[in-house]
Amino acid sequence: RLVFKTVSDEKFISKVLNYHKSSNRSTTGVLLTGLKGSGKTVMSKLIAQACDLPIIVVSSDCPTKYLTSIFSKSPNTEVCIVFDEIDKNEKYWDTEDLLGFMDGITNTGKKLCILTCNSDSRLNEYIMDRCSRIRYVRKFDAMSKENIKSIVEKFVTDNVDELTNFIHER
Repeated sequence: RLVFKTVSDEKFISKVLNYHKSSNRSTTGVLLTGLKGSGKTVMSKLIAQACDLPIIVVSSDCPTKYLTSIFSKSPNTEVCIVFDEIDKNEKYWDTEDLLGFMDGITNTGKKLCILTCNSDSRLNEYIMDRCSRIRYVRKFDAMSKENIKSIVEKFVTDNVDELTNFIHER
């Protein structure tokens, strides 16, 4: 399967991973938010794959309280945890519970937490107020002109800018 990354995608991934590797904080939080189908989940997978850590994609029916319990039993395990579409799962992933998990009230080891959502307006207002919770936020809109151009360049050699503009304007 072919996945396209722009230069800005690569810079973002690098910035997140460099911070996480060099940080003494227990949690590096990353929030990817924006339109459905805009690439949030793909970006979360790219970051997770690049981090070279064990990856846990949390099932939508796994309550956050259980995660704290599980991870407190192995506090020296460094891991990447992905929560996909947290705004659609208030029953199990109440962002109030996520605050405690990410803050490290209980020693749960060093973790890279990647969260995706369509709308950050439905999240607990305090999830973004500390760098120990969400340090990096990336908003996704409709496919950018830069993304379109990077795809067009892979398949077309002539009239790249013309074709890119045509697709972007649609």
